[in-house]
Amino acid sequence: EDFFEKKFSYPVTLFPSARAGLGGIFDYLNITRKDLCYVPKWSSHCIYNTFGAYSSITNLISKYISLALVVHKWGYNYNTPLYYENNIIEDSVDSIHLSNKAFFPNGNSDFEIISLPKVIGVMTGGLVVSKNLSFKKFISKNRSNNDMFSKYQSNLKWGYGGEFDVWNSLEYKNRNIEIRDLNNICLNLDNYEKNKDIIIRRYNFLKNHFSIISFGADKIGPLVPFDCELYNVKNKNKFMVRNFNFCKDLVSEKFKPAFLLPIHFGIEDSLFKSYTNNIFPSNK
Repeated sequence: EDFFEKKFSYPVTLFPSARAGLGGIFDYLNITRKDLCYVPKWSSHCIYNTFGAYSSITNLISKYISLALVVHKWGYNYNTPLYYENNIIEDSVDSIHLSNKAFFPNGNSDFEIISLPKVIGVMTGGLVVSKNLSFKKFISKNRSNNDMFSKYQSNLKWGYGGEFDVWNSLEYKNRNIEIRDLNNICLNLDNYEKNKDIIIRRYNFLKNHFSIISFGADKIGPLVPFDCELYNVKNKNKFMVRNFNFCKDLVSEKFKPAFLLPIHFGIEDSLFKSYTNNIFPSNK
Protein backbone atom coordinates (compact mmCIF):
# COMPACT_ATOMS: atom_id res chain seq x y z
CA GLU A 1 0.00 0.00 0.00
CA ASP A 2 2.86 2.40 0.81
CA PHE A 3 4.47 1.69 -2.57
CA PHE A 4 1.36 2.66 -4.53
CA GLU A 5 0.33 5.54 -2.26
CA LYS A 6 3.67 7.22 -3.03
CA LYS A 7 3.01 6.78 -6.76
CA PHE A 8 -0.66 7.76 -6.75
CA SER A 9 -0.88 10.37 -3.93
CA TYR A 10 -4.18 8.83 -2.78
CA PRO A 11 -5.05 6.34 -0.02
CA VAL A 12 -4.69 2.76 -1.30
CA THR A 13 -6.24 -0.41 0.15
CA LEU A 14 -4.88 -3.81 -0.86
CA PHE A 15 -7.29 -6.72 -1.47
CA PRO A 16 -6.82 -10.31 -2.68
CA SER A 17 -8.25 -9.18 -6.05
CA ALA A 18 -10.07 -6.31 -7.72
CA ARG A 19 -13.38 -8.15 -7.36
CA ALA A 20 -12.73 -8.50 -3.62
CA GLY A 21 -12.17 -4.74 -3.65
CA LEU A 22 -15.56 -4.29 -5.29
CA GLY A 23 -17.13 -6.34 -2.51
CA GLY A 24 -15.48 -4.10 0.06
CA ILE A 25 -16.85 -0.99 -1.66
CA PHE A 26 -20.37 -2.46 -1.73
CA ASP A 27 -20.13 -3.20 2.00
CA TYR A 28 -18.89 0.33 2.71
CA LEU A 29 -21.67 1.97 0.67
CA ASN A 30 -24.27 -0.45 2.03
CA ILE A 31 -25.35 -1.45 -1.50
CA THR A 32 -28.03 -4.17 -1.43
CA ARG A 33 -30.29 -6.04 -3.85
CA LYS A 34 -32.78 -3.19 -3.78
CA ASP A 35 -30.18 -0.97 -5.47
CA LEU A 36 -30.00 -0.78 -9.26
CA CYS A 37 -26.39 -0.65 -10.47
CA TYR A 38 -25.03 0.05 -13.95
CA VAL A 39 -22.56 -2.33 -15.62
CA PRO A 40 -21.47 -1.76 -19.26
CA LYS A 41 -22.41 -4.27 -21.93
CA TRP A 42 -20.01 -7.15 -22.55
CA SER A 43 -18.28 -6.77 -19.21
CA SER A 44 -16.29 -9.61 -17.67
CA HIS A 45 -18.30 -12.40 -16.03
CA CYS A 46 -16.50 -11.70 -12.73
CA ILE A 47 -18.12 -8.26 -12.76
CA TYR A 48 -21.58 -9.76 -13.18
CA ASN A 49 -20.86 -12.35 -10.47
CA THR A 50 -19.85 -9.69 -7.97
CA PHE A 51 -22.46 -7.07 -8.83
CA GLY A 52 -25.18 -9.72 -8.90
CA ALA A 53 -24.29 -10.85 -5.38
CA TYR A 54 -24.91 -7.37 -3.97
CA SER A 55 -27.28 -5.50 -6.30
CA SER A 56 -29.63 -5.61 -9.28
CA ILE A 57 -27.83 -5.05 -12.60
CA THR A 58 -28.77 -2.83 -15.51
CA ASN A 59 -26.94 -2.04 -18.78
CA LEU A 60 -28.74 1.30 -19.12
CA ILE A 61 -27.26 4.26 -17.29
CA SER A 62 -29.74 6.75 -15.83
CA LYS A 63 -30.11 9.18 -12.93
CA TYR A 64 -32.17 6.58 -11.06
CA ILE A 65 -29.43 4.02 -10.43
CA SER A 66 -27.51 3.86 -7.13
CA LEU A 67 -24.05 3.13 -8.53
CA ALA A 68 -22.30 3.06 -11.90
CA LEU A 69 -19.26 0.96 -12.77
CA VAL A 70 -17.34 2.84 -15.46
CA VAL A 71 -15.03 0.32 -17.12
CA HIS A 72 -12.03 2.08 -18.63
CA LYS A 73 -10.93 -0.60 -21.06
CA TRP A 74 -7.18 -0.98 -21.53
CA GLY A 75 -6.33 2.62 -20.65
CA TYR A 76 -9.22 4.24 -22.53
CA ASN A 77 -11.39 6.45 -20.31
CA TYR A 78 -15.19 6.62 -20.58
CA ASN A 79 -17.51 9.40 -19.43
CA THR A 80 -20.76 9.31 -17.49
CA PRO A 81 -23.52 11.68 -18.66
CA LEU A 82 -23.78 15.06 -16.94
CA TYR A 83 -27.17 14.21 -15.42
CA TYR A 84 -25.71 11.26 -13.48
CA GLU A 85 -24.69 12.37 -9.95
CA ASN A 86 -24.73 9.18 -7.85
CA ASN A 87 -21.91 6.79 -6.81
CA ILE A 88 -19.26 5.86 -9.38
CA ILE A 89 -16.55 3.19 -9.31
CA GLU A 90 -13.83 3.83 -11.88
CA ASP A 91 -12.77 0.40 -13.14
CA SER A 92 -9.16 0.72 -14.28
CA VAL A 93 -8.26 -2.88 -13.50
CA ASP A 94 -5.92 -3.29 -16.46
CA SER A 95 -4.59 0.27 -16.71
CA ILE A 96 -1.28 1.83 -15.71
CA HIS A 97 -1.60 5.40 -14.45
CA LEU A 98 1.14 7.74 -15.64
CA SER A 99 0.29 10.47 -13.11
CA ASN A 100 -2.13 11.13 -10.27
CA LYS A 101 -4.12 13.31 -12.70
CA ALA A 102 -5.31 10.09 -14.31
CA PHE A 103 -7.45 9.13 -11.32
CA PHE A 104 -11.17 9.79 -11.00
CA PRO A 105 -11.86 11.10 -14.52
CA ASN A 106 -15.57 11.29 -13.69
CA GLY A 107 -15.90 14.09 -11.16
CA ASN A 108 -18.16 12.55 -8.52
CA SER A 109 -16.35 9.22 -8.23
CA ASP A 110 -14.70 8.20 -4.95
CA PHE A 111 -13.18 4.82 -5.86
CA GLU A 112 -10.91 3.41 -8.56
CA ILE A 113 -9.88 -0.25 -8.81
CA ILE A 114 -6.73 -1.84 -10.27
CA SER A 115 -5.89 -5.53 -10.76
CA LEU A 116 -2.28 -6.35 -9.88
CA PRO A 117 -2.05 -9.55 -11.99
CA LYS A 118 -2.83 -7.39 -15.04
CA VAL A 119 -0.28 -4.66 -14.34
CA ILE A 120 2.63 -6.40 -12.55
CA GLY A 121 2.09 -10.05 -13.57
CA VAL A 122 1.49 -11.58 -10.13
CA MET A 123 -0.81 -14.38 -9.01
CA THR A 124 -3.13 -12.26 -6.92
CA GLY A 125 -3.97 -8.81 -5.59
CA GLY A 126 -6.15 -5.81 -6.30
CA LEU A 127 -6.09 -2.17 -5.25
CA VAL A 128 -8.87 0.21 -4.31
CA VAL A 129 -7.71 3.80 -4.66
CA SER A 130 -10.00 6.13 -2.70
CA LYS A 131 -10.28 9.83 -2.00
CA ASN A 132 -10.52 9.46 1.77
CA LEU A 133 -9.16 7.39 4.64
CA SER A 134 -12.55 6.35 6.03
CA PHE A 135 -12.84 3.51 3.49
CA LYS A 136 -9.39 2.18 4.41
CA LYS A 137 -10.27 2.28 8.13
CA PHE A 138 -13.58 0.52 7.45
CA ILE A 139 -11.85 -2.37 5.65
CA SER A 140 -9.14 -2.65 8.33
CA LYS A 141 -11.80 -3.21 10.99
CA ASN A 142 -13.32 -6.06 8.97
CA ARG A 143 -10.16 -7.87 7.91
CA SER A 144 -9.65 -9.98 11.01
CA ASN A 145 -13.03 -11.67 10.65
CA ASN A 146 -12.15 -14.11 7.88
CA ASP A 147 -8.53 -15.29 8.18
CA MET A 148 -9.37 -18.94 7.46
CA PHE A 149 -11.47 -18.02 4.45
CA SER A 150 -8.57 -15.99 3.07
CA LYS A 151 -6.17 -18.93 3.42
CA TYR A 152 -8.68 -21.28 1.78
CA GLN A 153 -9.18 -18.93 -1.16
CA SER A 154 -5.43 -18.51 -1.58
CA ASN A 155 -4.92 -22.28 -1.70
CA LEU A 156 -7.53 -22.58 -4.43
CA LYS A 157 -5.95 -19.74 -6.38
CA TRP A 158 -2.51 -21.34 -6.31
CA GLY A 159 -3.91 -24.64 -7.50
CA TYR A 160 -4.08 -26.72 -4.35
CA GLY A 161 -7.29 -28.70 -4.66
CA GLY A 162 -8.09 -27.53 -8.18
CA GLU A 163 -11.47 -26.03 -7.26
CA PHE A 164 -11.03 -22.91 -9.36
CA ASP A 165 -14.76 -22.34 -9.79
CA VAL A 166 -15.18 -22.11 -6.01
CA TRP A 167 -12.51 -19.40 -5.80
CA ASN A 168 -13.97 -17.65 -8.82
CA SER A 169 -17.50 -17.37 -7.41
CA LEU A 170 -16.68 -16.44 -3.81
CA GLU A 171 -13.67 -14.16 -4.16
CA TYR A 172 -15.80 -11.03 -3.66
CA LYS A 173 -16.20 -12.02 0.03
CA ASN A 174 -12.47 -12.07 0.72
CA ARG A 175 -10.79 -9.17 2.56
CA ASN A 176 -7.41 -10.53 3.70
CA ILE A 177 -4.08 -11.00 1.96
CA GLU A 178 -2.48 -14.35 2.80
CA ILE A 179 1.27 -14.11 3.46
CA ARG A 180 2.27 -16.15 0.39
CA ASP A 181 0.20 -13.81 -1.80
CA LEU A 182 1.68 -10.74 -0.15
CA ASN A 183 5.23 -11.99 -0.74
CA ASN A 184 4.42 -12.64 -4.40
CA ILE A 185 3.21 -9.04 -4.77
CA CYS A 186 6.17 -7.49 -2.93
CA LEU A 187 8.70 -9.40 -5.04
CA ASN A 188 7.18 -8.04 -8.26
CA LEU A 189 6.45 -4.37 -7.51
CA ASP A 190 9.24 -3.24 -9.84
CA ASN A 191 7.28 -4.72 -12.75
CA TYR A 192 4.95 -1.70 -12.61
CA GLU A 193 7.60 0.60 -14.11
CA LYS A 194 8.98 -2.13 -16.37
CA ASN A 195 5.54 -2.84 -17.82
CA LYS A 196 4.83 0.87 -18.26
CA ASP A 197 8.03 1.48 -20.23
CA ILE A 198 7.46 -1.48 -22.57
CA ILE A 199 3.82 -0.56 -23.22
CA ILE A 200 4.72 3.07 -24.02
CA ARG A 201 7.46 2.01 -26.45
CA ARG A 202 5.24 -0.45 -28.29
CA TYR A 203 2.26 1.89 -28.34
CA ASN A 204 4.36 4.63 -29.94
CA PHE A 205 5.48 2.14 -32.59
CA LEU A 206 1.88 1.19 -33.36
CA LYS A 207 0.77 4.82 -33.47
CA ASN A 208 3.39 5.51 -36.15
CA HIS A 209 2.40 2.54 -38.33
CA PHE A 210 -1.34 2.02 -37.87
CA SER A 211 -4.55 3.98 -37.43
CA ILE A 212 -5.49 3.25 -33.82
CA ILE A 213 -7.48 5.10 -31.20
CA SER A 214 -5.38 7.16 -28.83
CA PHE A 215 -4.72 6.55 -25.18
CA GLY A 216 -5.43 9.46 -22.90
CA ALA A 217 -2.48 11.56 -21.78
CA ASP A 218 -2.28 10.00 -18.32
CA LYS A 219 -3.17 6.31 -18.67
CA ILE A 220 -2.07 3.32 -20.76
CA GLY A 221 -3.19 -0.30 -21.07
CA PRO A 222 -1.76 -3.74 -21.90
CA LEU A 223 -3.83 -4.27 -25.08
CA VAL A 224 -4.62 -2.20 -28.17
CA PRO A 225 -7.98 -2.77 -29.93
CA PHE A 226 -7.95 -2.76 -33.74
CA ASP A 227 -11.25 -2.01 -35.45
CA CYS A 228 -12.17 -5.12 -37.47
CA GLU A 229 -13.74 -2.86 -40.12
CA LEU A 230 -10.40 -1.16 -40.72
CA TYR A 231 -7.94 -4.05 -40.36
CA ASN A 232 -7.67 -7.75 -41.05
CA VAL A 233 -5.24 -10.19 -39.49
CA LYS A 234 -3.56 -13.34 -40.69
CA ASN A 235 -3.69 -16.33 -38.36
CA LYS A 236 -6.84 -15.04 -36.66
CA ASN A 237 -6.71 -17.77 -34.04
CA LYS A 238 -3.75 -15.94 -32.45
CA PHE A 239 -5.87 -12.92 -31.54
CA MET A 240 -8.81 -12.41 -29.18
CA VAL A 241 -11.81 -10.58 -30.63
CA ARG A 242 -14.05 -8.54 -28.32
CA ASN A 243 -16.80 -5.94 -28.63
CA PHE A 244 -15.13 -2.61 -27.90
CA ASN A 245 -16.85 0.74 -27.34
CA PHE A 246 -15.20 3.16 -29.78
CA CYS A 247 -17.21 6.07 -28.30
CA LYS A 248 -16.10 7.43 -24.93
CA ASP A 249 -19.63 8.63 -24.15
CA LEU A 250 -21.41 5.84 -22.28
CA VAL A 251 -24.83 6.93 -23.54
CA SER A 252 -23.83 7.12 -27.22
CA GLU A 253 -22.07 3.76 -27.07
CA LYS A 254 -20.59 2.46 -30.34
CA PHE A 255 -19.58 -1.14 -29.74
CA LYS A 256 -17.85 -2.81 -32.67
CA PRO A 257 -15.81 -6.01 -33.00
CA ALA A 258 -12.12 -5.43 -32.41
CA PHE A 259 -9.17 -7.77 -32.32
CA LEU A 260 -6.78 -7.23 -29.45
CA LEU A 261 -3.03 -6.82 -29.81
CA PRO A 262 -1.09 -7.48 -26.56
CA ILE A 263 1.68 -4.96 -25.92
CA HIS A 264 2.49 -5.69 -22.26
CA PHE A 265 5.75 -6.93 -20.75
CA GLY A 266 4.63 -10.57 -20.81
CA ILE A 267 5.10 -10.57 -24.61
CA GLU A 268 8.65 -10.91 -25.93
CA ASP A 269 9.75 -8.42 -28.60
CA SER A 270 10.03 -11.19 -31.20
CA LEU A 271 6.44 -12.27 -30.56
CA PHE A 272 5.20 -8.68 -30.65
CA LYS A 273 6.91 -8.22 -34.03
CA SER A 274 5.32 -11.43 -35.27
CA TYR A 275 1.89 -10.16 -34.19
CA THR A 276 2.31 -6.80 -35.97
CA ASN A 277 3.42 -8.54 -39.16
CA ASN A 278 0.02 -10.26 -39.21
CA ILE A 279 -1.93 -6.99 -39.36
CA PHE A 280 -2.94 -5.37 -42.67
CA PRO A 281 -5.58 -2.84 -43.83
CA SER A 282 -9.05 -4.16 -44.62
CA ASN A 283 -10.34 -4.10 -48.20
CA LYS A 284 -13.84 -3.15 -47.02
